[in-house]
Amino acid sequence: MTDQPDTTMPFPEEPTMNRTAIRTEPRSSGQHESNPRRRRCGRLIAIFTLACSSAAAGAPGQDRDAHHDSSSPPIRVYILMGQSNMIGFGRIGPAEAEGTLEHLVKTKGERADLLDDAGDWRGRDDVWCVQVTAGNRRGWLEPGFGARPNLIGPELGFGIAVGDRHHEPVLLIKASQGNRSLGWDILPPGSERFEHGGRIHAGYKDNPSSWTEDDPGTPVDWYAGKQYDDFVTDIRKVLENLSDHTPADDQHPWEIAGFVWWQGHKDRNPAHASRYEANLVRLIESLRREFEAPDAPFVLATIAFEGWKLDGPGRTVADAQLAVDGESGRHPTHRGNVKTVEVRDHWRDPSVSPTRRGHHYNQNAETYLLVGEALGEAMIALEPPPAKDTRTFIPVPDEPTYHVLEGYDPKWRRQIRDGVELARSFWGSYGPAHVFVVGSEDGETIPEASREAFLEDYCRWRTRGTGRTTAECRPHATERFIDVAERGDSEAYLSWVEEFEQPEAELVFINVHQWYHDEDEIPDPVLRGIHEYTHVFQKGFATMPTWMMEGAAVFSEGWIPWVAGKCDHDFMATRMDHLMDRALTVDDPDLTIADMEDIDTAPANVRKHYRELAYDTGAWAVAFLIHQSPSGSVAAYRDEFHPMITELGWEAALTRYLDIDDKATFYRAFEAFLRAPRKTQMTVLRELQP
Repeated sequence: MTDQPDTTMPFPEEPTMNRTAIRTEPRSSGQHESNPRRRRCGRLIAIFTLACSSAAAGAPGQDRDAHHDSSSPPIRVYILMGQSNMIGFGRIGPAEAEGTLEHLVKTKGERADLLDDAGDWRGRDDVWCVQVTAGNRRGWLEPGFGARPNLIGPELGFGIAVGDRHHEPVLLIKASQGNRSLGWDILPPGSERFEHGGRIHAGYKDNPSSWTEDDPGTPVDWYAGKQYDDFVTDIRKVLENLSDHTPADDQHPWEIAGFVWWQGHKDRNPAHASRYEANLVRLIESLRREFEAPDAPFVLATIAFEGWKLDGPGRTVADAQLAVDGESGRHPTHRGNVKTVEVRDHWRDPSVSPTRRGHHYNQNAETYLLVGEALGEAMIALEPPPAKDTRTFIPVPDEPTYHVLEGYDPKWRRQIRDGVELARSFWGSYGPAHVFVVGSEDGETIPEASREAFLEDYCRWRTRGTGRTTAECRPHATERFIDVAERGDSEAYLSWVEEFEQPEAELVFINVHQWYHDEDEIPDPVLRGIHEYTHVFQKGFATMPTWMMEGAAVFSEGWIPWVAGKCDHDFMATRMDHLMDRALTVDDPDLTIADMEDIDTAPANVRKHYRELAYDTGAWAVAFLIHQSPSGSVAAYRDEFHPMITELGWEAALTRYLDIDDKATFYRAFEAFLRAPRKTQMTVLRELQP
């Protein structure tokens, strides 16, 4: 144990920064930030160089776009483009008119998910919609974002699909205009002139739309691609001024998540239809380049006028739309990033629709809803799957169920339970959990009756509802529990049963008596109970790195008894001091906790240092993480940081919680901390807040 430092010792002077000064002295145990959520670089910056993002609002030398700031989860931006049917002409009401949305939902009783408990339209609070070019409505997505407030377009079905898929906020930008063709109005940059039917047709920026060698035509107040340019301009206005169009501020990060296209009615002429495929390929390339989103998924729907009766140039347009599909089309570079959905099945006859306006799909709301949903599902199919929800356990009201081998001294169960209950009182009650305590103190064979009773108890629980028998369970259970105990081995670990509808925890403790020493201030079995139950809490959230899992459990062995009043601070300090000694014994100077993010995939040279990197260094990494957080509070680490892991993933949670650029920033700062004097390290420990 090292000598305790003088807590009044100031830290080294902080380098000059063009920003608000940041305190670099240790804080007293009762001192708190007046505004712990302000943008900050963290304590001890001079030593540990835990730097803030250079993209902070007003930070000098900012050289990145605001939408790349990593301090917040980015808004997923989907750009919806097309002509009048993308604007939307599906009628919402009245309920008595067949083909309206109200008739579908309120009269026919379908799609009840579109209504709230009061029978009103259910609005999204995670999908914001902005109309540009045609229309200027903006708000949380609900029916009414069509050409008028009593109409819908594909945005409703699409927004529901992607909103349900993602945890991040979603922004739909609808940039559409009626009576516009891809072959003239929306012609993308780079499109060249072409000849068809004895006429020369415009390339990008040309005017008029066509001419002959003998007749140059009469210029008009328009040019090829003007609508494309207007769309891009209108979209940029939203992205560059978020606060004018959305609830987000202008610095909120965003990313182009995908493009959605539904258009083609005005291209149903021989000249434009003949070039539709080439123009569409160029449109995809141009939009991705325009918005610096080279990998953004692009989805489109076929035109579907008259359903499968579509013919002539309209059929040519639909065939061209299918030809750009990444799986079945003619463009290998579109594989995995462009998808066309066939929607001719969604045409509804005028007899079951509000109107006979075929160019607007008879204003049948179901058509627009289904097309939007199909586009949303296509988008989801192209996106990488979201991080798997790796939460295993849930909050439960009851303490774990204990299963103890008959004849094994009950005091070992009591000590394990003492540890589990200390951890439960701090972390909260998670599970369901079962605790199995097995041992053979004399090293002899466990009596047959005790063995059979334990195995029957375990296997009855383990096989319930699985269709398997206890006889099938017994060999495995015997090997896991009885054989280990009789060999004299000791084990403590968490596993869980995923076959149950709700996974249940197995906390296993074998030969607990081997951990007990009379001189221990707190019996080691109690600490083992704290350690393993901490893992139950952690598995109530999404996946975190190995060093964080094991480090927090080891840290808890000292912290929880102290905050519970079971020991003084010296108990925790002594344990952490010894952990630092071991952490510094790793013989490979290049190995760090960054190498211990996943023990299952770590190479052999890393795995051999599992104890030192995951447990010993990991415990200090967790203490350092907490110390650098806005509040420096272990309770806040529990209540704020862990839910962020589930919401954002552990890496994004780490950067957001500490307000830093990336995990590498944390790793560099922690490595510097490990090189600091021991007095400095122990001061950090003392400054942690409950």
